[in-house]
Amino acid sequence: MDNASGTVNEPANDSTTPSNNKPASAPRLTSKVWSYFKRVIIIENGKPVLKAKCVICNTLFAGSPRSGTSHLSCHLKEHEAAQARISPGQILLNAAVAGNLTNFAYDHAVARKEVVDFIIRAELPFKFVESHDFTGMIQRAFCPQYKGISASTCKGDVMKKFGKEKSDLHAIFEKLDSKICLTSHVWSSQQKMGYMSLTAHFIDKDWCLNKRVICFKMIEYPHTGESLATHIFDELLSWRIHNKIFTLSLDNASNNDSAASILPSSLLLDSVQQKLFHVRCCCHILNLIVQDGLKVLSPSIDKITDIVRSMNSSNKRHEIWVKCCTGFNMGKINIDNDVPHRWNSTYELLLVAIKYKVPLHWYVKEINESLSCNLQVPNEEDWKIAQLVSGFLQIFYSSTKILSGVYSPTSSRVISCLIDIHASFAAYSEFSVFEDALTEMKAKFDKYWEEFPTVFCFATIMDPRFKVYAIGEWLKMIGIDQLTIDSKLLALKTLLFQFFDFYKRSVTSYVGQNVQSAIVTSSTLSQTPGSIVVPIMQNYSMQCLKRAKLKYSSSSTTTSELQFYLDLPTIEVADDNQFSVLGWWKRNQSLYPIVSLMARDLLTIPASTVASESCFSAGGRVLSEKMTSLSPNTIEALICLKDWALANSRMQDQAQDEQCAEELMNIRASRPDWMAASEMVESESENETIES
Repeated sequence: MDNASGTVNEPANDSTTPSNNKPASAPRLTSKVWSYFKRVIIIENGKPVLKAKCVICNTLFAGSPRSGTSHLSCHLKEHEAAQARISPGQILLNAAVAGNLTNFAYDHAVARKEVVDFIIRAELPFKFVESHDFTGMIQRAFCPQYKGISASTCKGDVMKKFGKEKSDLHAIFEKLDSKICLTSHVWSSQQKMGYMSLTAHFIDKDWCLNKRVICFKMIEYPHTGESLATHIFDELLSWRIHNKIFTLSLDNASNNDSAASILPSSLLLDSVQQKLFHVRCCCHILNLIVQDGLKVLSPSIDKITDIVRSMNSSNKRHEIWVKCCTGFNMGKINIDNDVPHRWNSTYELLLVAIKYKVPLHWYVKEINESLSCNLQVPNEEDWKIAQLVSGFLQIFYSSTKILSGVYSPTSSRVISCLIDIHASFAAYSEFSVFEDALTEMKAKFDKYWEEFPTVFCFATIMDPRFKVYAIGEWLKMIGIDQLTIDSKLLALKTLLFQFFDFYKRSVTSYVGQNVQSAIVTSSTLSQTPGSIVVPIMQNYSMQCLKRAKLKYSSSSTTTSELQFYLDLPTIEVADDNQFSVLGWWKRNQSLYPIVSLMARDLLTIPASTVASESCFSAGGRVLSEKMTSLSPNTIEALICLKDWALANSRMQDQAQDEQCAEELMNIRASRPDWMAASEMVESESENETIES
């Protein structure tokens, strides 16, 4: 029954009654309970009966004027008792749709936390929380009780959150029994300040690969090797992980080389560890190799790249391009210009241009006639060269994607990618257009990879699909004679067994210390001044027996554990893309207790520094024109908190890092004034000194 008109409502699913049986009028409903009940007429024993229907649960009650409302109030209290967070006067009725009672009690602390998390994830300025539009939108559309917070409160909450989550990460590192691999990079912001990022990579007890940005720190100029080494070591000390560092991946800047040569002595690494400590970013080297080749190949594809630059030079020309696409019943597509410092932009340009060959020809004709331009039409030979260049760059593109992964090991794939690239050199040497380009690219390739890096060879051996056998076969594939291969493999295995001995000593010492500690603890009573120590020998015999077994196993069987792993044949998998090398070691770690520790650390090593470079893309967004007044500590908190939030949901995927790295390149191209004057482009006669 409607409160205003007094008319009788009858639900469609109930039995109806003839209109001449309806009461002419009904008393006005004044009780508050009628906000949650409505009167309906049903047929009982052939007669119309007035009932009160609960709009929350559809239960029927006596609803005549003589029935009163006490029983209805009791029913509502039952609904209230079933709601843990109900607040008086705030019963929100969604029953008409959902058929049950849903309640929401506003909690300012929860709202404040969610707003702060949103600011961090969306990389918004703190002033955003004071925006009238934002506050009004929340109050009008979601929660009228929402109380906004100030920018200073938001900043304070961010710093408190950073302190808490940093302590939580400290605890994770403290419990971590595996090694940590680092990547680092240096960047100059639009504030004319230099920032150093430091990213930690590690495999946890569940054999999951993780990464965390642990530092986004402002550092003063000059960025010498000594200065970088000092800053990195200070950060490691502050995180208390200086004794857990395994490798450091850097690009080819000369100051990075200097820093990598200084740090091992500060970290007290032994001779074998020092040989593996410095890892060069493979993706950076691939970029240098391709850039050298494109300098020679670019005249062969200039006609196509000139057309793309033309269509992107003005809105009018772009409209002509769109008409050309629709005229041939092809969806319109934006083809981005190639960027000199980003070789994959050339690959992506050619990939699309080849598909849109016909519209491109028509565009050149239209633009030359309507705007009196002088664009050249690519002939068939030009398109053949474009296809060759695109196919040639594809192997570098796919290798870069593999080596810039986040949640899958990349170190074990480096050698196989190098073999693929070497094979592409041989395949494309048959085409005369690549002759000069391949000469330049091979020279750069041999500069860094004429000898396969030992650390990546070790990681390859720890992949049960490859082992030593694969390295020998790959060396044979690139034309190395068998005598040289045998010599290289012997030297590699000798160093690998030295590395294994280091792990054997470390594990024996660690477990032996634990056993000794247990013996002392169980054999000593708490003492007060003047008391004597009473030895308690309970379980002493069993503890000594365990220690003896440990010594025996470490001296008699662990030496053969590595050999046992190497002697077994490589495994065959149906789909390499579906194979998880970490999953294999997780299943077999009990069979190889020490070798699995080696594998875990070697497979942690990142093949690229993309993880650190992606921080600078986020830094470029955080340090926008509206946020240039942020302090370095606040910037570090925002960058780290977002990275940790993505890590908790395992969303630091490869595509995102590639996108961030690409955005960084675009920032560099559009704002060269951001880069410090001391930053130099690669010199052909000296070491590459790129400081991003």
